[in-house]
Amino acid sequence: MVAVNLVPTEIRVAVARRRHLRRWMISTAIAAAALLAAAGANWAQLARESELKAENERVQEQLAVVRKEVELVTDRLASVSVQIDRADALRRKRPWSGMIMLIGSCMPDECWLTSVATNPERPAPQAAPQNAAKAAVGKETAGRSVAIDAPRELVISGYAGETALPHTFVANLKATGIFETVKLESSQRESVLDGSYFRFQILCGW
Repeated sequence: MVAVNLVPTEIRVAVARRRHLRRWMISTAIAAAALLAAAGANWAQLARESELKAENERVQEQLAVVRKEVELVTDRLASVSVQIDRADALRRKRPWSGMIMLIGSCMPDECWLTSVATNPERPAPQAAPQNAAKAAVGKETAGRSVAIDAPRELVISGYAGETALPHTFVANLKATGIFETVKLESSQRESVLDGSYFRFQILCGW
């Protein structure tokens, strides 16, 4: 059987062209939709990253405020700790009026004193307590404060008319039972004004 196509060639070409054009439009629409979907996902990711960045900045600002508050509280705690130490030291201090009366009652008649001092004579600068200033933020406390500590030793200096008198003085101080240790640190003859006397130094510890 012989088939004869009676449709003109121009029409057949036009139909084929429209068919190819329709396929191309469909393919283009699918590609455009895919691109739009990808762009939408990328935009959502960028928006999320921007939101996370803004949230991180807010958290960092809040963290800076908290760190500042921690530093203030730490400084206050260190200051309170120093004040407590000073108060405890002052409570442990012995009344000097009674101490002077005790020393005077133990001193032989032919002795006189030139000085009565603690050892050390004055508080020494020390670093602030580290258990309070160094803790939460890992930052050392740079300030220095004077911590008052109760004296642990008394230094009595003076002169005696006879070589045995400083030893008598030491024996009398030991007999009071106030001090844990009493020792004659030094005793040597010196020329003083119109005579010769024994300069002594006694250390009393408690």
